[in-house]
Amino acid sequence: METGKVIIIPNENEILCDVFEKEINGYHVDAFIEFSNKYDLGYNFTKKDSVTAPDVLAKNGNLIIKTIDDMNMCVVYLPKVITDKQDIWLHNNIEFLKGYNTVGTFNYKDDEVEHLMSVTSLIKKADEKNMKEAKLC
Repeated sequence: METGKVIIIPNENEILCDVFEKEINGYHVDAFIEFSNKYDLGYNFTKKDSVTAPDVLAKNGNLIIKTIDDMNMCVVYLPKVITDKQDIWLHNNIEFLKGYNTVGTFNYKDDEVEHLMSVTSLIKKADEKNMKEAKLC
């Protein structure tokens, strides 16, 4: 059994909703299943998809934050493009993120994943991705 939290800041260009937040007392994948069902995304995640579910959602533009209480750890899945809403959420929650002993980030780039291990590098990369998105518009 896992305890913690799942926070999903959706890509507002795809899903018009507030931040999705779910306390976990079981399995993190349950929150990803609930998110997919709530917004009719069509993903058929199962308990076996605990690793792949956040990966799939992030690759589709959603910012994912997963906390694991017993390890005092926070894992962030940073999509290729960071929207304004996602960037603002990160800046407003820097202290929340810094409250964890370990903050690891999967930073999705074109065909690879870069691993970041600090809140400072996470925020810097998110800002760069947000600026890149602004130039594309």
